[in-house]
Amino acid sequence: MIVCRYRKRGAYAFVPHVDVLRALCMAIRRSRADIAFSEGFNPHMLLKLSSPLPLGVESDCEYLAAASTDAPDAFAEKLNRTLPDELRILCAARADRANPAADIAAAEYEIVLPGFDCAALARAVTEADAFAVSYTDRGETVTRDVRARIYSLSGAGDRLRAVLGYGNANVRADRLAAQLCGGRLPDNAVILKKKMYTMLGGGLVDADKVYFGGTEIK
Repeated sequence: MIVCRYRKRGAYAFVPHVDVLRALCMAIRRSRADIAFSEGFNPHMLLKLSSPLPLGVESDCEYLAAASTDAPDAFAEKLNRTLPDELRILCAARADRANPAADIAAAEYEIVLPGFDCAALARAVTEADAFAVSYTDRGETVTRDVRARIYSLSGAGDRLRAVLGYGNANVRADRLAAQLCGGRLPDNAVILKKKMYTMLGGGLVDADKVYFGGTEIK
């Protein structure tokens, strides 16, 4: 198993998750990188990706796990020859096991909100016992208290740094930012996912240390 970290930037921030998966599969085919397939009547590449990003959110820390016998650096180099710069493999390593969608428990974001006092916005959340986020899902308004899943939130100038729950405890950074801005995300807002974390020993551990530094996931 090879695990890779890749970026999703620029125009690719607006490409749906299923199309990113298709782009990666096409890159593997074009590059002739080694990849294992499932068995049965409809075989597919044995790939595992981290959970989908909301459209418009950029990231420097998406993860891909592939069942391949290639050397990790060779696998990454082959894919990068066929991928656009906005969807580029940044590092790769061999792992005994890796399931990015299941392993990740939290993500760190940089949120730029021009014209807003982000220090004051952060204090309004961190000093409160509850913080509700409202959004529309399938035509209905949903309101959830997400305070317990906001692990860290700080601000300076027009920038927020947020560490938010991911996976089963997901807090979408775009919805949080929209709520802080009065219910609508400004058109000039920028959201970048910078880091992801696993939960080990009751604490958050940088996923890079797990996948590329040898920390074992139980």
